[in-house]
Amino acid sequence: MSNRILGQFDSHFLTIMDDTMELTRQAFETKNKWAFAVDGSGRAGLEALMSNIISKGDKVLVPVLGCFGNLGIELAQRAGGEVITMETEWGTVFDQDEIIAKIKEVKPKVVAIVHGETSTGRLQPIDRLGAAVREVGGFLVVDAVASFMGAPVKADEWQIDAVVGGLTKVFGCLTGDVISDL
Repeated sequence: MSNRILGQFDSHFLTIMDDTMELTRQAFETKNKWAFAVDGSGRAGLEALMSNIISKGDKVLVPVLGCFGNLGIELAQRAGGEVITMETEWGTVFDQDEIIAKIKEVKPKVVAIVHGETSTGRLQPIDRLGAAVREVGGFLVVDAVASFMGAPVKADEWQIDAVVGGLTKVFGCLTGDVISDL
């Protein structure tokens, strides 16, 4: 408590932030320079992301494979999005071809999907979704809070436009999530 507080423009703070951003890029396997930390929970990171990418009336496709897909629906609706959902039985994941067919049908601005679903313990394959979303001019948003650093999240290779990872699940840390954004 007696340590000096670092301000946001202090050179020491900027060095720490630059180092954190570089480690975040490595974790998400991306060259995107805008990978940064958000001081808050996974929900805080997702809400910051969704409220900034979705505008009123935008079509948002949310494939739901468990409890946290419902969070995606809530955040997209709060941002004014026109939400289209698809669901799979709890304990299962989607075949990517099924999601890709829905993307081609709906042509959403945003596809928001959970990579690692806490409530079911399932890991949703997403490596082909980014290319499909880009074909219709949209963005792929991934909730990787539960899978971050426990399973690969290859942002560049999988053409993920924005992804939120959390430290609370795999690492068991206090909240303070990382985001890799457009």
